[in-house]
Amino acid sequence: MTAKEESIKNAVLPSNEDLKTFVEAWLARPENALVSSTLFPTSKDKEDIINGCSVDKKRLESFFYRMRKKLKQKQEAEGAAASASDGQKAANVSAPVGATMPHVPPTATAGPTPTT
Repeated sequence: MTAKEESIKNAVLPSNEDLKTFVEAWLARPENALVSSTLFPTSKDKEDIINGCSVDKKRLESFFYRMRKKLKQKQEAEGAAASASDGQKAANVSAPVGATMPHVPPTATAGPTPTT
């Protein structure tokens, strides 16, 4: 076993909570605004995080994948709730039972005007 492999084996890896805390703080920085909105870090961004919290690349990529998945589920749930509330609003503005539509006279049909 090489010295690097030995140091990796003996290294104390951050817990999931530590990783989450570090990444959330990293995303909160103004220079990382684009990544925080898309959750797709560049290779350089990944290297910065890996060096900052001693996590391996595969674990970091899995972490971002799970974050994107949770965000998508949250957005879908909010979208479903919004469309349900829009449907409820539409139901609330419908005419009451027994109401009649106002009389609208028929429009004149297009065609030649009869001459007398």
